Amino acid sequence: LVLAIDACVKGILMSCVFLVYMEPLSPSAAKAFSIDNVNYLGEPFAGVVLSLLYFLCAMALWLFGVDGVCVGLLITGVFAYTVIRSVVVWLYMNCWQNPEVPR
Repeated sequence: LVLAIDACVKGILMSCVFLVYMEPLSPSAAKAFSIDNVNYLGEPFAGVVLSLLYFLCAMALWLFGVDGVCVGLLITGVFAYTVIRSVVVWLYMNCWQNPEVPR
């Protein structure tokens, strides 16, 4: 759970830093700033995804300890389905192309 909080806090702080730096920039300067720092723009999203995975692992371990093996296995199956479904949606969205933008 501490790792999940850490990943979320880092993502929030990075988003805030980018907003503080980009707010006073003109649109062309903001675009140049985003292109120059593109490696860091995906990190907040990765932090949110990691925090979700850390939270799910912590919750599954807690349920195994409190409610036993049967409930732990059930909730692990539900979490696995949730993660797989989220990955499928993300892959679908990642393949989408804007028809108004030439390739």
